[in-house]
Amino acid sequence: MSDDRAHIAEEALGQIGACSDKEALHALRVKYLLAGIITKFGAGTGGAASGRATVAINARVIEAATGAILIVATGDGASKRSGQLSAGALKFVAPDFKDSIVGEATATAVKAV
Repeated sequence: MSDDRAHIAEEALGQIGACSDKEALHALRVKYLLAGIITKFGAGTGGAASGRATVAINARVIEAATGAILIVATGDGASKRSGQLSAGALKFVAPDFKDSIVGEATATAVKAV
C-alpha cells in the first residue's frame, strides 16, 4: 500500500473510532506533535475596534509516545501599523491576511515562539 493510501486508511480508522489517537500516531510514525492556542487576538483597547493589532500564542512540543510536554513557548506580537479591525473586513486568506494588521501581529508572535 502506498504511503498516501495508508495515511487515508489510518485517518479513516481514527475518524470512525476503530483505533485510538495514540494508535493512529504510532501507525503514522509520528514522534512529536506541535500544539498551540491563540491566547490574545484583537485590536485597540477598551473595546475599541481600531488601533494596533495584538496576538499572543502559546505552543507546546509533545512526545507522541508518552504525551510528555517537551517544550513550552510563548510569543507576543503587535502590528507596527494601526488600522480598523472588523469581522467583515478581515479575511484569513493569503495575501489579504498577511497584509492586514492582524497578519502582521501574528507573524511577529510566531517568530517570537
